[in-house]
Amino acid sequence: MIGIPTSGMTTLAHKIIANAQGGQGAAVYIDLSGTFDPDYAIRCGVMLDRLLLVRPKTITQTLDIARDLFNEGKLTLVLLDLLNERDTTRPRDVGTMLRKLHEPLAKSRTAALFLLNAPQRPQWQALEEYTDIRLLIQRQTWLYQERDIRGYRVQVTILKDKSSPGEKHIILDLTFDDAVKGNGA
Repeated sequence: MIGIPTSGMTTLAHKIIANAQGGQGAAVYIDLSGTFDPDYAIRCGVMLDRLLLVRPKTITQTLDIARDLFNEGKLTLVLLDLLNERDTTRPRDVGTMLRKLHEPLAKSRTAALFLLNAPQRPQWQALEEYTDIRLLIQRQTWLYQERDIRGYRVQVTILKDKSSPGEKHIILDLTFDDAVKGNGA
């Protein structure tokens, strides 16, 4: 999934995690960005007691952890948050590392969700080759309940779908479990 800050990508990712947890599934949030906000995740329906949060320091650690989790095959969802990656080291070939993820992921029953900024950093362009579905998230408008923000409307553009040709657009309303107060409270 790609988008710009405040596009709704993190909110949609949290909603996907909550959905995965709903059927007794387990999820892992790999937070290379170091930006996971547990209060916000709860407002989006995430059950923190059924979420493993991992904060690796490098891209290499991130992809190694993901590979190990895929090899276990016991998880419903592994989310890799690369939105504001802090890693200043640059592995020589992220493409090779991603190739090593492909086989264990294909053999497992785990879904992988990558969160990336748009436009992508060059090292992540190899990811396009390996993804089955690629989404672009764009915020359209805020949703209000009186003066309080209840969520926002986003447009999801399906840029790539191996099972269906052609670009598609979907409009979604992403709402919070608790209102974000308009007066800052």
